[in-house]
Amino acid sequence: MVYIQKATASHVAGISKVCNAGYWATYGKTHSKTYIERVIREFYHHDRILDEVTVESRSWGWLFRSN
Repeated sequence: MVYIQKATASHVAGISKVCNAGYWATYGKTHSKTYIERVIREFYHHDRILDEVTVESRSWGWLFRSN
């Protein structure tokens, strides 16, 4: 059985870790270290992810957790 739950503030560190590792795995061999670090700093930092999981919006809702 799969359980899907909307991400909360308690998931932010894990989301950041997964996004960071995924970005490195996807682009680590094709993009410069400087570029990857800039993208991660811009998009996958705690405050941005926290905002994504705590601010409700009809046009955005991509952070869900499943077991």
